[in-house]
Amino acid sequence: NGVLLATDEINAKGGVAGKKLELVVEDNRSDLKETATAFHKLVKVDQVKAIVGPNWSEFTDVVAPIAKHSQVPFQTP
Repeated sequence: NGVLLATDEINAKGGVAGKKLELVVEDNRSDLKETATAFHKLVKVDQVKAIVGPNWSEFTDVVAPIAKHSQVPFQTP
């Protein structure tokens, strides 16, 4: 909910560099295969510019090569 609120606040102020943010959410269901599938969908279908997540290191290990190959930055806690 915090991310949704922040997105709304940023967009209310004109977005980033004049462009509105769009939040696209995918659930990896805490499954390694689903994590890869969700990441591919975000990159290929949704054509996102950046990704926040996944949260745990084993999931990060799965998506790091995908992110590098597709040149989509991702940030994870």
